Amino acid sequence: MRGADLSLAYYEQVVRTALERHWTGLPHAAGRLGAGSDVLGLDDHLSRDHDWGLRLTVLLDASDAGSAGWLTPELISRILDESLPDEFDGHPTRFSTSWDRRERHRVEVTTVEAFVGTRIGVGTPDELDPLGWLALTGQSALEVTAGPLFHDGSGTFTRARRLLATYPRDVRLQVLAAGW
Repeated sequence: MRGADLSLAYYEQVVRTALERHWTGLPHAAGRLGAGSDVLGLDDHLSRDHDWGLRLTVLLDASDAGSAGWLTPELISRILDESLPDEFDGHPTRFSTSWDRRERHRVEVTTVEAFVGTRIGVGTPDELDPLGWLALTGQSALEVTAGPLFHDGSGTFTRARRLLATYPRDVRLQVLAAGW
């Protein structure tokens, strides 16, 4: 099974089931997002020799998380830690990485705004001015726009991806002129 298909099955059969068991109807987005060759569909046997295992990102809308008050990404992550199996379809769900030696589940739970902010420096692409756009690296934009998105109940993350998918007109013209 390829990485994206495996991640989708893991989300649908295990992670989404755990979320629904604890918080029926929890508005969220989920996908294989962020860094990693599997986000770009480039995983192979060689890329599986390091930092590889089942990873997902679950994104809450800040307004939904904030309105519940007690429902935080940290709480959801802790409950998932108690609910998730050690492996799925013969693949580890708990493992260490080169940046975090702790063996733990790798379902990142955060808000849309925090996830986008750690990649592009602001919580939403609406906040990028032309200089902010020009300062973006291709990798930071890909960590938001690439990778399979399995679910987006509110559409908030889909909107952020769509906004980041293309330069605004003035920035696009500047980039073209600079390359000419």
